[in-house]
Amino acid sequence: MHGFRAVALVALCAACTPAPRVDAGAAPIDDDGGAADAGATLPPLAFAGEAAGGDDAGQRAECRFFGDLVDVVAVEGGVSGTAIGEVFRTVHAGDARYEFQALIAGPATILGVTDGVEARLTGDQPDDAKPFWLALEALPGARTDGGYAGTWDCAPLDLNEPGFVDETLTIEGTWTAAPPDAGP
Repeated sequence: MHGFRAVALVALCAACTPAPRVDAGAAPIDDDGGAADAGATLPPLAFAGEAAGGDDAGQRAECRFFGDLVDVVAVEGGVSGTAIGEVFRTVHAGDARYEFQALIAGPATILGVTDGVEARLTGDQPDDAKPFWLALEALPGARTDGGYAGTWDCAPLDLNEPGFVDETLTIEGTWTAAPPDAGP
């Protein structure tokens, strides 16, 4: 029999106030292909990320997140809105499988920074948050023709409890955010 334990958590962030360095070069594009004016209402964005990999000890992790950025408005250097979605992390260690799932919702931004864009889709995290949440807090990326894309690290939950072990494996992945018709 395979060991299996699932954990679910709801993470709501009602007072998130991300404040990265703003670069106006990453301004959102309006329907006519020009720069959108600050305060302009924009179409929703679908966002998604995936990561998968393993280590030499045979441990493997698979992570993904997805959702929608709704009530999107143009702000100086990017977009702001409300993120609604889910995150998942599954760790395979020998015959055991550990799964974690959480809902995410709250204020979100994708803003230009000195070297690209920074997506904040899961809210500000406290300094003592689990590595998993800290790695999701600010996702680096770049503006693309259809939206935004970048990389992220899916870090462990830093748990070593009977029935749920997830301490060491960090895996690299990619993320996208684009209007639903452009596909994430």
